[in-house]
Amino acid sequence: MNGISLKNNDDIVVLAKLIGDRKFETSRIIYVKDGIVVGADNFTIDKTTASTIYDKQDKIAFYKINDKQEKLNADGYFFVHNHPSGDSSPSFADKKSC
Repeated sequence: MNGISLKNNDDIVVLAKLIGDRKFETSRIIYVKDGIVVGADNFTIDKTTASTIYDKQDKIAFYKINDKQEKLNADGYFFVHNHPSGDSSPSFADKKSC
């Protein structure tokens, strides 16, 4: 995935669909520098109806993302999350986590 150019939101959507799992809900962070993918992390790939990236009890998760961003010399990152049902509407759990 490294080296892929992300020029706009549509490119991010296409990439997210390519790396999403059709059976499980997944959460991933895609790190970028100057619009080019320089790394990615899978956070969860094992649940059929939920995908957790940040547990409110574990504030360390945010710092791990920022540490990885610095390590990769990335200037930003995107959080991508799929819905294997095909319905991209936010679930109750999605809304509750925001």
